[in-house]
Amino acid sequence: MARFFTFCVLLSFMICLTVSKSAKKNKDPEFEAFKQENKKPKWSHVEEGLHAEAFDLIASGETLTFERKLASDDKFECSFTYAVKPGGAPTEEWRLTMTMSPDASAYSCQLRVERTEQRSDVMFEHFRLKVNGKQRFGYSDCYRTEEMKLGKAEFVVDEKALEISSVPEKFGGKVSAIFLVTAIHDKHFSCSFSYAAKPINVTEEEWRVSLTVSPDGSAYSCHVFCNNERQGLTSEVAFQKFHLKIKGDATRYGYTEVYRDPDNKLAEEEYSVDEDNMEVTQVDDKFGNRLSAVVIVAGMPLNHEEL
Repeated sequence: MARFFTFCVLLSFMICLTVSKSAKKNKDPEFEAFKQENKKPKWSHVEEGLHAEAFDLIASGETLTFERKLASDDKFECSFTYAVKPGGAPTEEWRLTMTMSPDASAYSCQLRVERTEQRSDVMFEHFRLKVNGKQRFGYSDCYRTEEMKLGKAEFVVDEKALEISSVPEKFGGKVSAIFLVTAIHDKHFSCSFSYAAKPINVTEEEWRVSLTVSPDGSAYSCHVFCNNERQGLTSEVAFQKFHLKIKGDATRYGYTEVYRDPDNKLAEEEYSVDEDNMEVTQVDDKFGNRLSAVVIVAGMPLNHEEL
């Protein structure tokens, strides 16, 4: 019981899984904290970062691109593509700032005009800010002035492609700051959950898959559980099959726990654990069709100093 609820709280990398057509937003505590740190009521003219660089925004009417990689990490790259209508000032100084969370799991790409009044005077035709890398979307913001955001119809966010861009014929031409926050995927570890359920009583139910890593990065857990608090975290689905597997570089099996409800585990004869392949599945003809949570814990290979 205690271990079941501990895994619900101590999540470092979280992916939401809904056994329906919709999915909830990520609720990784460290990622949420980093987002809130970068998500402010108004944007600041002075931003600190691992990489900050001023550049001239050219008002030529041509489509131009300015892109940079984070100096200390080749996993993160920001590219800004834009076109500014000719006329007025031929150039305007802007700044691209890249920041990284303390644990290097999340990144921020901040693009803004470099002026004391923090407001751009150029008239854009279009813009696009894009992050390149194997990451997941966090949030994005666009500002017309320091305290005024663009209208929601003026820009579109592609969370899968990790980019934010103006909408033709709806964008008003004025933008002074654009933010995009993302988080990296752990390249050493992944978790897959497959199942079959009887089409009776419940047609959909929210579940969650959480991936947890120990502080020193030596152990991982994959935790799949029913996230319906109204039902006391107990699933009402009649399962026929289930399969949870850890994939990646983790090679040392830890342990497995399978729960019927938060207070009761499945009988050992109801499921089978393959320690070599780090996977757990039901035992046909013995599995009682009830499942509310499955946990697998595994470790990374030992280094020579630990042998």
